[in-house]
Amino acid sequence: MPAGVISREFTVNDIQILMSQLHANEITRRQFINRAVGLGLSAAVAAAIAGVGAGRHVANAQATPVNREPATVTIWTWREDDIPVWQAAAQALQGTWPGLAVDVQVSDATEFGTQVSTAMQGGQGPDIITTRAGEGYFRPYAEANMFVPLTDAVPGLTDVPEGTLGQVSFGEQVLAVPFASQVWVFYYNKKIFAEQGLTPPATWSDLMAICEKLKTASVTPLFVPAREGWVLSGYVDCIGATYLGNDYAGQLISGEKTFTDERFVSLLARIKELQPYFQEGYVGNNVPDMDAAFQTGQAAMILYGGWGANTYIEQAPDLEFDFFLCPPDEAGGPQASYVFVDGGYAVNAASEVQEAALELVKFSATVDYGQIFSDTTQEMSSIPGVAAPPENVYLQRQIEFSEVAIQNLFRIRSPFDQGDPGISTLLHPLMQGLLSDQVSPEDVAQQLQEALAQWYEPFQGAS
Repeated sequence: MPAGVISREFTVNDIQILMSQLHANEITRRQFINRAVGLGLSAAVAAAIAGVGAGRHVANAQATPVNREPATVTIWTWREDDIPVWQAAAQALQGTWPGLAVDVQVSDATEFGTQVSTAMQGGQGPDIITTRAGEGYFRPYAEANMFVPLTDAVPGLTDVPEGTLGQVSFGEQVLAVPFASQVWVFYYNKKIFAEQGLTPPATWSDLMAICEKLKTASVTPLFVPAREGWVLSGYVDCIGATYLGNDYAGQLISGEKTFTDERFVSLLARIKELQPYFQEGYVGNNVPDMDAAFQTGQAAMILYGGWGANTYIEQAPDLEFDFFLCPPDEAGGPQASYVFVDGGYAVNAASEVQEAALELVKFSATVDYGQIFSDTTQEMSSIPGVAAPPENVYLQRQIEFSEVAIQNLFRIRSPFDQGDPGISTLLHPLMQGLLSDQVSPEDVAQQLQEALAQWYEPFQGAS
């Protein structure tokens, strides 16, 4: 076990007893949920497991068990929220694998990558690894054959969009099942908008007019944590998804277009148009500053990842907000979102319980698992067909936005992010320079192009 890890092993014996009672109709589904919550499960997970017992997950509940030995699968993750998810997954598979259990070990996110790499190289890794995403992440593991290829081993992957699978693959082989997707959005304070007689913009010109009206009313239009370049790069993703579009992004990837082309330069110039509407002193502000300002009504809008909604719901329950995507140039024109995979689940090729680990990972590619994941974590599952919990309207909106996602990613998780230096490493400080008037849009584009051309083959020889 890596240093600094929290270990929690779930044998699910108590839940198994409740399940047998539910199967025998000795207790109702409601009684099962109440008693499971009493054992420490969240209500969402308890309800999901009860669905298995009640036959909602027919494939798992009614499958004929085979003669399998009980097995405990060790799972490493940096996400503590995954503990009850994996517990529910193990329970859902009791019908096909009695005695299947999980040992979920959580470590600090900043240390996790190094711990996994060191352990895998020493042949002491876990059975299932919670991975990051992107071809660059998978390269060393794929070249050393450390992960089990999943393309043919996991039937559920056929339903996952190609653009999503590409983020958990190396070459032509899928190496992990994606578990969560994230989307960049504009947040807006509904109360402030109502007070100012505003509605979400239908066009980019509308957005600029909204900013101007808010500024005239002494309301901060857009709070920007410019101290954190990674958020500024998200502006490129969010605004670029609509402004560049999927086809142009594909031309960038193929090398038919370059970052010095007018269209990308004008994207950067468009982002800079927002600069007069940032808060005073924005260069020194970070994400906690942004969170506080938005939660307390000190700013009308922010541009951030959809994951922030859970924080605002918890910390500012009275805050009324909503999202919108970057608006197009013309009303009714196409809008697009930039959706990227948070990470995936890979199977250690050296696992001593590889069959059991694969059984769990196969289940993680199903709608049943995705629903457990989403109900428990309140995050957007990467598996198509998973619905948001009815009470979480913000997650519902993110799922709606994911339906218009571009498939050709041009920044985070893109082919440009897989070499050295990657586009994210380059863009974070460049965006800080752009929005502090140290470099121009043309400078940013030129520096990106020259640095990427050092290793990105389609750009080598480009004029």
